[in-house]
Amino acid sequence: MAQGHRRLRNMDRRTSAKALASARKVNCYIVSHRQWH
Repeated sequence: MAQGHRRLRNMDRRTSAKALASARKVNCYIVSHRQWH
């Protein structure tokens, strides 16, 4: 039971990290776009 929970938590952490990276990418894109215009 503890193993499954740990695996689920690890997956959640990986997903949140991926979401953070994509958010950072979008933020960089918006900032660069703002600089151009």
